[in-house]
Amino acid sequence: MKLKRHHIIIFTIFILYGLNYTIFERIFFFNEVLALVGFILFLKNTFSARFTLKIPKSAIWKILLVFWGICLIHLLTSVLYKTNWYYYLRNSVIFYASFVFFVGFYWKDYFKIFLQKVIVWLKAIIFIPLFLRLHSVLDRFAISIFFPFFFRKLSYSTAFILLSLNFLYAFLFSSMTAAMVGCFLFVILLIRHYALIRLVLIVLIVVFWGLIAFFSPSLQLYREDSKSTNLFGNVDKVLQDNVLLRIDGNSTWRLILWYRLTVDEFPRNIWGLGFGTPLIPYKKGADTADSDYNDEHDAHVIGAHNTYVTLLARLGILYIFVLYGIYTIVFKEFYRFRAYYVAHQEYSFFIAFFTISIIGLFNLVLESPIYAGLYWFFLGTVAKSIFNRQFANESSANS
Repeated sequence: MKLKRHHIIIFTIFILYGLNYTIFERIFFFNEVLALVGFILFLKNTFSARFTLKIPKSAIWKILLVFWGICLIHLLTSVLYKTNWYYYLRNSVIFYASFVFFVGFYWKDYFKIFLQKVIVWLKAIIFIPLFLRLHSVLDRFAISIFFPFFFRKLSYSTAFILLSLNFLYAFLFSSMTAAMVGCFLFVILLIRHYALIRLVLIVLIVVFWGLIAFFSPSLQLYREDSKSTNLFGNVDKVLQDNVLLRIDGNSTWRLILWYRLTVDEFPRNIWGLGFGTPLIPYKKGADTADSDYNDEHDAHVIGAHNTYVTLLARLGILYIFVLYGIYTIVFKEFYRFRAYYVAHQEYSFFIAFFTISIIGLFNLVLESPIYAGLYWFFLGTVAKSIFNRQFANESSANS
């Protein structure tokens, strides 16, 4: 398998996109470039000369088709009640960025070769600005996705170094998200069986809804007094009402957003709010949020700072089945065939995918072009790794 010039160009674009979205997405639109390449790969590999479909035996690949179906329904219906075309197209990144999946799926093996050739340079590009604290050079969250590829094989020592890198990154760049990545990865690597991680995830979901219910009397206070007209409501009133909510203001305003999208928007969020519509009410012409944009822009674009809550609000309850399907498959493979993926040096793809998934718990990922391509690319590589293992098993069984 030979690495060609177009592979090198596209993978270089992907690396740069992951290192610094401020430059390479906001100026050069690298997410959209990757999505276009993925769309071309999808057409090339899915439709034959006679226009017959060639769908690989990949469950995740097929779940992606379901995801598209949900998105397309909302893309069509949202035309009727969108605010304007700009916000409609801006929110449509949820759909079109998913084509980056095919870059990871069809070119995964080329990416492995590419990484082997550039890994020394990649380490230098990351470590030098990291230790010099050059915040304008490296992203505050996404650099963690590259750490798993710094090690050829997984062992207790490399796992320890991997986790240490995340905590060092968190300290040097003052990134709580990077610290949370380290904590969650520690749990994922510590657990040895799928049944246990399933239990942990169920507990986390119960805790999430438990927090919403427990703090509900305080969270409702965002509607009170004059500051209730602010985009995020009267956050100060909420903070004053409960000492626990004063521990971390950043977490509290996120919790307010999650409460509003899961509780206040019920039952509209069962079907989904669609594309080009505000997630939360706003006052026309107001600029009350601490951001670079006015309230109208933020209401449509900023999301809930939990990518899964945002997509659940926009796509409705059907998105839960997509989430359940993807992560059930990925976690089962990760724990039941760990030895296989370690031996074939594909374990890092799983860790990278878990990393971007964890980032999505506290930030915009799937609903924003700044990170969406990273998520879909690594899901594509994981899906192809699973496909290859299953194909190898079938081949050995038939021989």
